[in-house]
Amino acid sequence: MTKEYINYTYLADGLRILIVDTVANAKSGHLGMPLGMADVATVLFHDFLRFNPKDSEWIARDRFILSAGHGSVLLYSLLFFTGYNNWKIEDLKTFRTLNSQAAGHPEKNHSRGIETTTGPLGQGIANAVGLALAAKILATHTKTTQLEYKVYVIVGDGCMMEGISYEAISLAGKLKLNNLVVLFDDNNISIDGLVTQVSCDNHIDFLRANNWHVRKINGHSYDEIYSSLTEAQNSTIPSFIGCSTCIGKGAPISAGSPKIHGNSIDSHETELMRKAINWSYKAFEFPDDFIKKWNNMWKRNHCSYDASMDLLKKLGLQSKLTTQYRAQHYMRIADQLMKYYAMDYKSQKQEATRKSSQRVISYMYQIDEKLKQNLNYDTNFPILIGGSADLTESTCAKANYQYDINTISDINYTANYLHYGVREHAMVAIMNGMSLSNYIRSYSGTFLVFTDYCIPAIRLAAMMKEPIILICTHDSIGVGEDGRTHQPIEQLSHLRAMPNVYVYRPCDFTETLECWALALKTQHGPSIIALTRQEVVQIREYKYDANLNFPTNLCSSGAYVIKSFTTDIKKKKYDIALYSSGSEVCIAIEAAKRIFSEYQLSCVVISVPSMEHFFMQNDEYRSKILNLAKIRIVIEAGLKQCWAEFLDFDACGNCINFIGLTTYGTSASADELYKYYRLTADRVLELVTNNYNIKKKYSSTHKNMI
Repeated sequence: MTKEYINYTYLADGLRILIVDTVANAKSGHLGMPLGMADVATVLFHDFLRFNPKDSEWIARDRFILSAGHGSVLLYSLLFFTGYNNWKIEDLKTFRTLNSQAAGHPEKNHSRGIETTTGPLGQGIANAVGLALAAKILATHTKTTQLEYKVYVIVGDGCMMEGISYEAISLAGKLKLNNLVVLFDDNNISIDGLVTQVSCDNHIDFLRANNWHVRKINGHSYDEIYSSLTEAQNSTIPSFIGCSTCIGKGAPISAGSPKIHGNSIDSHETELMRKAINWSYKAFEFPDDFIKKWNNMWKRNHCSYDASMDLLKKLGLQSKLTTQYRAQHYMRIADQLMKYYAMDYKSQKQEATRKSSQRVISYMYQIDEKLKQNLNYDTNFPILIGGSADLTESTCAKANYQYDINTISDINYTANYLHYGVREHAMVAIMNGMSLSNYIRSYSGTFLVFTDYCIPAIRLAAMMKEPIILICTHDSIGVGEDGRTHQPIEQLSHLRAMPNVYVYRPCDFTETLECWALALKTQHGPSIIALTRQEVVQIREYKYDANLNFPTNLCSSGAYVIKSFTTDIKKKKYDIALYSSGSEVCIAIEAAKRIFSEYQLSCVVISVPSMEHFFMQNDEYRSKILNLAKIRIVIEAGLKQCWAEFLDFDACGNCINFIGLTTYGTSASADELYKYYRLTADRVLELVTNNYNIKKKYSSTHKNMI
């Protein structure tokens, strides 16, 4: 055995000891993968990974991701040993305890070396595809490979079984992401037993068929690990290294058993393990020379670090490849949208809000280009990347000034529109990965009903507070003839219930533009913009002076008075208030007009484009909006659950003021369906008559409508 092999063994053995001590101390955690992949991780960090623990935000650093996030103790141990400033031995001692930095599964914290939040299997590999694409975009726009980082991701059998992994792998092969390296912990063990009990997948053939460079190795042979990673450095396509490993390697009794996947080993086995490798140190104690060897690993990257920092300075990019700069840029775009709106506004034009959104996207790219010219940008950062899951035309997600990254015959990393194919789940996780780069803002389009495919990735975006944007069209039974499989019913309630998710449902072009502006300004979570397939009437119009001074973005309040019908223009309390969103606002306005005319009651219509923004308002404003009238009625083509604050109930607990849906739709035209499910002004008037014992008054029609 050579000196180098002895060095690897010493480093990997010590890594395994810390892993075992950490899990034993916590009496909780997963040992199987961390012990099995310790050899691979040691070679990767020792010889290949480009990192600098003194600058964890280094833009050109390689990204290391645990898609198999249950093995988090491996990541934390590596970060501690390699000298990341914010990692102390106390962090390992508090593993999996309340408020510990060493959470049960990795949670994004760039300053601590954790690139993304993983846990649900397969998410990490899809994030890695997004990060690898972002690196290609960075290199292409700066015209240098010096800043192009690699993305290394450890996956397990569980990740490979999840469908999202196959979606991401397929697209990565098409995109020729040769800076992506997947390290597969191939131990043939899952929680329930042998993988062969549930799977006969041939990963090698599948990866090769999807344009990947594939190598199968002994995951405990340092020579094979080193040579396979060397090959990956020179590949022209993404690399997949199948590492045959023994789960729980090093544990004298439990190694190779499914039981070690998610369990610690007892003190007796721990002692046997120490004796087997002649390790005489106590728990959490390590010799100085061992710590020094790990701490010094990053120093081989010193020259690369200095060169890349010099290049960033030369290109003027030190501050532009950051979340702060990205946020500022898109806030500027949002502020400029009103100007472009005023130039193109057409009063009372009927159009689907998906078409309105397409116009707004065109404005955004125009503004982006002009801002960068006016600010004398030397480089095109930050970058807005659009896309869709095979629904580009249907969602109107692509507009002027956009060009395809992936075509049938070529890949163009300087372009700004990505065709994801029918891969909704991977699409959102890949968007998360691009967003994690800090210099890309991404949006994409699908149908609202298909967010069901995206929820796990949306949920992680919400946890990480990544500001991705989803255009979700065909937002109600207004989809029509496609029937109940394509008509969203419960999706709005589900999405609105998710923390850190901002759901927008505009009623016309004006609100669509305002909601886009809010989504661009949102920096702490994903935005969902729900849009119509059917045409809607333009309700709102801006009045602006010659200097183009504009009023406040009314949608920013979340709920506001859009129309009122009264004989008293100073009236502060109305008889009836109608609350609605999206395409149903037109129904509310028609109903309010008839209530005023036929019942001689004052009526006010409140548009509620964003519940999240409404609940962000102060108590006074919320109380004012909720108490505009004695009688409240809510109208939306969805479920009532998300409207709890607006609802009224009778003595038996039955909701008496919601007009919406309680079942799945059916196949018919939009007009027929709205009548069939009684989402009509007639239904509003019937509810007023039956529930509130109010009778019509057939006197002269009131004419004062505010």
